[in-house]
Amino acid sequence: MLNINILGSFSEHMTARVFQGLGWGAFETLVLSSIQDTYFEHERPTKIAFYHVVATATTWGPPLLGGVASSGPNGFTTQFKIIGSFLSVAILLLVFGAPETTFDRSNFYPPMPATARAESEARWPRVAFTKDAAQTYLAKMKPWSYRAESIHLRLVMQAPRALIAPTTILLFVATLLPYVGLWSLASSLSLLFSPMPFMLTESALGVLMTGPFLLTTAVAAATILALTFVFKRYTSAIHVAIIATGTAIASIGVFGFGLYIKGIMQIPAGSDVDSATPWTLGYLGDQLSFPVVSLLLGLLGAGSLMLDATIRPTIQRSTAFTSSSLQVGLRNTADMNGGLACLRNLAAGVFVLGVPNAVWSWDGLKAAAVGMGAAQIAIAAAVCAVWWFCDEHVKRWDGRAMGLVDLSLLKRQVSFFDTT
Repeated sequence: MLNINILGSFSEHMTARVFQGLGWGAFETLVLSSIQDTYFEHERPTKIAFYHVVATATTWGPPLLGGVASSGPNGFTTQFKIIGSFLSVAILLLVFGAPETTFDRSNFYPPMPATARAESEARWPRVAFTKDAAQTYLAKMKPWSYRAESIHLRLVMQAPRALIAPTTILLFVATLLPYVGLWSLASSLSLLFSPMPFMLTESALGVLMTGPFLLTTAVAAATILALTFVFKRYTSAIHVAIIATGTAIASIGVFGFGLYIKGIMQIPAGSDVDSATPWTLGYLGDQLSFPVVSLLLGLLGAGSLMLDATIRPTIQRSTAFTSSSLQVGLRNTADMNGGLACLRNLAAGVFVLGVPNAVWSWDGLKAAAVGMGAAQIAIAAAVCAVWWFCDEHVKRWDGRAMGLVDLSLLKRQVSFFDTT
């Protein structure tokens, strides 16, 4: 809401964006961690799949509605008011409903009685909506997810270790460029198409997000549901195939986005018109098809979401291999997911700040698109080779990096039958 009232101060606007980013990070990490804490292993896949589909749709869908809302007399501030009204409810749900503050599994899963009737009744919790129940609910709230018997260096370093685990780094590298490319190019649409000769309005710029909204939502649903219900066993071959396919789709999108726009806006040879900046008149802007631009941006988003679909099963494979118990694996999974989200969002912020400085000219847009596409192909080939030939070694390195492998256990022990 601060963005609405500080239009005249750039520093205050950036401060408001910092708080917006903090809220984004809280929702992105706490909601997924809450799902993992609430449900058992066999219950999580459908919930996590539904969460990712909803998160994708609500990320790329609002620009369409925001463009329509911004066409009114109040301009773009209207969409901030609408989003703020939803957040006022979402924050309360996050604070009062997160398992880190309220959930107690022992109350919801009591010992099963002997009779079948009592067994069926015990599967559903009994909630009393009374004043005393509400007071008890608030009294039991706590701002931590678990209570440690002792705080020591190994416990404190658990999350930083997960941040630098080989699987975390490989996933970060493999999914980085399509992810940051989608965000940075989507953030540069107004820079490219609001000046002359296009002069697109807010609603027209919002319509350009139709391709990303439709394709990313469809791909997110298809890949996650396929990995959840079709491919019961996530193997290295499936992992490499998804990375290769996602890289191909994302590369087509980013190559096409840069080369198509640059080719259309190219001034014919021998012309005296300066083609250095998008503000110069005399362009061939009428030949540019905005549905094609939206489709190419959607292909980039589809490839990015296909790569993102490998994150959850890859981390689960690693933690299942290195963790000594289900509880330890659950915490390590949450730490690795949180660390990867932190790295990706930090890199996305850097690219969103830097890419507009590179794409303000059509030549710069072409160079940035070709660079990101070529780099992603090379990185994907290297990462696929590592996972194909060194998959078991990577998981072992995860255990060592996260302190889950006690090397003292690998020392030769004296045999029980050795009496000499």
